[in-house]
This record gives sequence, structure tokens and C-alpha cells, in this order.
Amino acid sequence: MSSLPFDTVLCLLAAIPAGVCLAQAKDGATKAWCGALLAATLIVGLRHYVSFIGEYVNGNALKALSVSSGVLAIIAAVRSAHPIFGTLMITGGGLLALLSLGLIG
Repeated sequence: MSSLPFDTVLCLLAAIPAGVCLAQAKDGATKAWCGALLAATLIVGLRHYVSFIGEYVNGNALKALSVSSGVLAIIAAVRSAHPIFGTLMITGGGLLALLSLGLIG
């Protein structure tokens, strides 16, 4: 049994609460921010498993998506009404951004 890559785990840490907040959001802006976070983290996290994503998302595109996931996580957490989901989104997105920048490893 193989283990999950660390960046995929961080993507799941941000994507799952983003999906829940997307489903429970009342206004369109919160849905848009949570949807953008969900899309960015799923692209980064699934690139190991879906071959055509891995072909297009590498190098600077991966770094840009990872850093944007960190920024989107902060915005989505502030917009959402759930402090625990917000904490999980910021933790996953922020650590993913730090990992892609090479500050943690």
C-alpha cells in the first residue's frame, strides 16, 4: 500500500472544508471564493493521479497555484461563517504555499 504525497494531504486539508462551505454558503461571493479554492487545491492534489493535469501543471504553474491556494484559503476562511472550517482551509492552503516555496519540507 503506497502512501499519499504530502502536498496531496495538504490539498485535502483545504479542499474538504472548502467543499462543505461551498455547499452551505448563502451568498454568491462566498461560493465563488470557496469554489476557486476547491478548484485550485484539486488541481494541485490530483496532478499525481491524473496524467494530463501532471503534464500541464509543473514548475512555475504549480508554484503559482499553490501560493494562490494559500491566498484563496485566507479569503474563503474570512468569508465563511465556520471558524473551524476556516482554520482547516488556512492551515492546508498556507502549508501548501510554504511547501511549494521551499520554506518547509
